[in-house]
Amino acid sequence: MRILFLECKKIMNWKLLLIIALFSVFFQRTYMDWYYYPASASGEADILLSAELMEEYGPDMEMSEWGEALKEKQKLTVERLDRAVRENAVFQKHKIGSWKELKRVGNELFDIYDEDKDMKPENAGLVQAIDDFNFVTHYKDVFRKQTIDGFQEELNAEWRSFGFEEEQLDFLIEDRYGGEKGGISEDFKERASELLLNKRVSLLPENAFDYIRYQMAVFGILLLISCMVLTLPYQIRERLSGVKGLCLTTATGRSLLCRQFFSILLMSSLICFVQTGIYLVILWKKGILAFAACPAVTHTASIALWFDINFGVYIGIYLLLNWLYALTGTMLLYFISQKAANYMIGFAAALPLVIGIGMLYVQKAANLFAFYPECGMGKSRMVQALFPAVAVVLLFLLAAGASWAGYLRNRKKDMLV
Repeated sequence: MRILFLECKKIMNWKLLLIIALFSVFFQRTYMDWYYYPASASGEADILLSAELMEEYGPDMEMSEWGEALKEKQKLTVERLDRAVRENAVFQKHKIGSWKELKRVGNELFDIYDEDKDMKPENAGLVQAIDDFNFVTHYKDVFRKQTIDGFQEELNAEWRSFGFEEEQLDFLIEDRYGGEKGGISEDFKERASELLLNKRVSLLPENAFDYIRYQMAVFGILLLISCMVLTLPYQIRERLSGVKGLCLTTATGRSLLCRQFFSILLMSSLICFVQTGIYLVILWKKGILAFAACPAVTHTASIALWFDINFGVYIGIYLLLNWLYALTGTMLLYFISQKAANYMIGFAAALPLVIGIGMLYVQKAANLFAFYPECGMGKSRMVQALFPAVAVVLLFLLAAGASWAGYLRNRKKDMLV
């Protein structure tokens, strides 16, 4: 244990840790998009509405409760908008006393503007006042009403994605996915049936689900780069100093190489856990973790997974895969460092590897467990949803096996003096 501790201490170079910290700040702000979450006013309205409903109903609710809650929230929102309209001096001057009337007048004025017709001078100030009301002073309630309108419309629409009766199921499968003629698999048909018949509404906002789906894989690249910066210079330095050659000459030295390898994995894991902890704090501060108890499906079931799991479990699985992905990359980088003649060659050989597997991971992992992957709705297969997880686990096991085989080879290797 003492040797392992000393090897870990050699890896934890404060200069490299400072570089990792500065790069992480740059990477988070540039590529993670959390700074811009939520990305739109309508997304913010959905998030705030979901948070309010969760306090009253929990992480999900019955369809009937959902419909009644939307009506109640819509009523309160319109009351606030009506009150704000009545208190506005410009609207008072034009005898506008309600949100409904303001919306009608605004549509008429903007139609005139769109058609390039002459607008009366006295209406110019009204147009500006309506614009400020909708997008500056009361945009939260305005977009909240629009968001609730959309949910109510979808709740009552024939093309919604949930809440049907069992006798409607065969027709829906045939109409939406083409049944067997469309080539869909039995597992897809079974999962589609579960979602179509579901009568409980998850309070997970679409913005939060989309953020995790697409940004968590990008976070995996940050972990991989952090591990590369931490371990690659250490290994190349050990090789150039002749430590490896000396270790291979004795049985004790060869056991030291094994401890070096485990110290690299241990320190890489430590960096991953610290980075993950910081990222979880960011997700908590942004309000995404508040929906961890919600089923991992959006209100309208437009985004769903192949399995019934909570959003928090989905995040946890993603974080676990990111850790295995980073350790797999670390083991591959370990092999590169064994052959690199100097630091420049080592990093030149490592960068294509990091960029290549990083791009592949981001492309594939965005559809982790997704029931409606972008490659096609009706003909999607469960294997496409499971591919990122299975690929990461298999690559990790393959890299671990290759590392162990290399260690066994070194134990029996003859040294040329």
